[in-house]
Amino acid sequence: MIADVACKTCDSNRPSFVLYGIYGVYNYGCEAMVRGTESILRQVWPDAEIRYASMSPEDDRRRLHDTQVKVIASRPYRKFSLRNVLRKASETLPWDALLRASGFRFVDGADIAMSIGGDLYTLLPDGSYNKNILRFGDYAVRRGKPVVLWGASVGPFDQDSKIERLFAEHLKLMSLITSREPASTAYLSSIGVEDNVVECADPAFVVRSDVTWVPRGDGKLRIGMNFSPLATRSAGEQANTEVIAGRFADTISAIIRELDAEVVLLPHVVNSLDESDDDLRFLKSVARLVRPEVSGRLSVVDDDPGFLGVKKVITQCDLVVAARMHCAVNAMAAGVPTILVSYSQKSVGMAQYVYGHTRWVVPVQDVCANTLLPKITDMLSQREDLARHFACRLPEIQADARRPVEALARLLPLLCCGN
Repeated sequence: MIADVACKTCDSNRPSFVLYGIYGVYNYGCEAMVRGTESILRQVWPDAEIRYASMSPEDDRRRLHDTQVKVIASRPYRKFSLRNVLRKASETLPWDALLRASGFRFVDGADIAMSIGGDLYTLLPDGSYNKNILRFGDYAVRRGKPVVLWGASVGPFDQDSKIERLFAEHLKLMSLITSREPASTAYLSSIGVEDNVVECADPAFVVRSDVTWVPRGDGKLRIGMNFSPLATRSAGEQANTEVIAGRFADTISAIIRELDAEVVLLPHVVNSLDESDDDLRFLKSVARLVRPEVSGRLSVVDDDPGFLGVKKVITQCDLVVAARMHCAVNAMAAGVPTILVSYSQKSVGMAQYVYGHTRWVVPVQDVCANTLLPKITDMLSQREDLARHFACRLPEIQADARRPVEALARLLPLLCCGN
């Protein structure tokens, strides 16, 4: 039990955690990771200090105002300050390490440094990778802080053996890795990272909410759908956003017409600063292309309600189709039948974990009326079975999400006692 590993010589009941890695909680999945992590930590340490190092502290404080998470700035200087310009200009020079290190001083006051990036530990589509997450971990290790990779997907890096070796060595230095899917656990094992790994469920599954799904039963079929500009980059057509938006619009038009349905489009990332990472603008562009004869039965959630707010809309749907994995998690955590539109292995792994199979996964490049309509009708025919499945499965998943906290607790006595 967690109580059995409490420090006997000092007070480890009020540990300090610092969370780093996400770009901002304008991404509702990142918001859910912060909220879920706080819930897990406070169940064991109600008085813990939890700080989140944010790139957009003012916006993130507003979105997390109802939590006890302290939002701090991740940069000690402004983006376009002279110091930051010098840092960017000197990245190939040896003394750049001094400038980089100054950007992680928020770690110094923490007992445990937690990377909560979710799926940042992978190669980007252009073959690059996020260097800051490595620098963050290295900074904390050099200062004797336990480093935890929390609720994450990892890899693969096998397209580049040099980068794979770099990450393997980095991951071995971590005190704890909590892997949110069996596929990540298996990959970690394949690169020799095993002893510090605990498998878990995504922290988003434990975000508290007072809303759950109840079948509507009013004879009206409502389907929630989420597509993202991120998914379009894996959708073919040479990543032509207009062509892909048109294909999605034709699919929605057919669903409304063939199933006599209402469709509500669900943004799960609302980013006014970057159109390439803004579901809202993309979904509005899709909505404009839907056939005029059915457009009256289509709506878009456009008031930026956050993770909990969009959940209220989700629970009014009979079924959800989601490209953003955390939109799918948001729906499944409320017991709403969900089809995952997959643009990476993580969605396939999530479906396998929640359902025990990948029957309700559609690769993003295959999204069209001919592939999606049969999946929807199949799922709708099994709503009662799915309601029973979620009633049994969700408590197990939430227990899985909380499982790593015992391994986390074991790090504190060692830290407090100076061992």
